[in-house]
Amino acid sequence: MDYVFNRASVAAKFPSVEAARSELAQLLEAMASIDAIQLDLPVFRLHVDPWALEVLEPGGTHLTLGDVATSLYEIDFNLGDYFSSLQRMTPPDSDFDDTEIDQVLGIDVQSAVDGHAGCYEKASAARDDVVLCTVGPDILVGLSRGGYWSTDHLAFQSGGRNFFVDHVATTQHAAAIIERAKANNRSSLTARSFWDAKAAAFPNLTFGAGVESDLRKFSAKMLRLLFNRLADLDGRVQRWRDNGAFPDDAMPPITGESAPTMAQFGNARKFKDETGDVVVFEDHIWVDSLHRIHLIKDIDARLIKIGYIGRHLPTVTHRT
Repeated sequence: MDYVFNRASVAAKFPSVEAARSELAQLLEAMASIDAIQLDLPVFRLHVDPWALEVLEPGGTHLTLGDVATSLYEIDFNLGDYFSSLQRMTPPDSDFDDTEIDQVLGIDVQSAVDGHAGCYEKASAARDDVVLCTVGPDILVGLSRGGYWSTDHLAFQSGGRNFFVDHVATTQHAAAIIERAKANNRSSLTARSFWDAKAAAFPNLTFGAGVESDLRKFSAKMLRLLFNRLADLDGRVQRWRDNGAFPDDAMPPITGESAPTMAQFGNARKFKDETGDVVVFEDHIWVDSLHRIHLIKDIDARLIKIGYIGRHLPTVTHRT
């Protein structure tokens, strides 16, 4: 998955560097939020070098997209640095093989998709770039232009087939795409696929090495409920990051153990975390009456570490 720049979003010049910089900052923040959950960083595919792409002419001075990006260093060093760090590719199809090129040439934006008529005009305007996104599939990214490009997807029909392309101009679009990707990854999860897919399905959770074997022994009948519990925990962490406070009132609750249980059975709650360190996972949440997820809320990183998934661990009142 890569980013393909929507050249239609800069077809008209901006009235000021401030306007261009504001919208570019929104776009870069959105791209960075998607990068944060990717194992491999996407390539930024553009039809022309950013320092050759004029986006405004204030007072007769020609400024390019690259110039605007460089000016971000003055107001947000991290965003300027992020743009500089992007691996760029021009032209965007320079690494396509013959089969992929034939695929692109065989697709056109011909008509609207039922239920997505509002996308057709925009898909037509972005035709050259939106079609490239059907090969990857990649994400079409561009500037919002005062909200005209405020949509998290584009849809069109070609040769009787429906095509849907993710689109990003703001962090809200990125959040919607991330949620769709998580939902798709979760819907196809199995005990076998979990370990390879866990980061994409639950980006706000980490898993200790022992969890892989825990899943192999977990009740097949309870597996879907387990994945729903993990999705709920992932959502709680996201709200924590968004709002600054962990939702402690969410149900089922995360609870600790009694002092007598920890005194007698504390060692039974020691598991390896994602780095291989052995730590105590006292807090837990129930899956059902027989199964638990043992976890740690990492306050500094704002994430949840999962150390154990399985049958109820021994307590002073429940020894098996």
